[in-house]
Amino acid sequence: MGDSAGPTLSSELKAYKIKKENIDAAFIPYWLLTKKESAKTIKDHINAKHIIAMHLSLRGSSHDVDSLKKEILHNFPKAIIFYKELHSIKI
Repeated sequence: MGDSAGPTLSSELKAYKIKKENIDAAFIPYWLLTKKESAKTIKDHINAKHIIAMHLSLRGSSHDVDSLKKEILHNFPKAIIFYKELHSIKI
């Protein structure tokens, strides 16, 4: 997804028909997983087996990161959260 954002995200994802691709893992910037509208767009148009939140290490304090983790897990309870550089996981 790169650093996608903006008002055209839903229409762009819909046009690409990504949901039909049976995606195993989607690496998504955290800011798209914390907002209600963009979280709905991700659920509606990507439907990946695994959602991986990225770029949390760009935030300042650990309090910010903890708060963002809670927001992400509220919208995507099974999300994998990459919160430090070179973080990796086997799924």
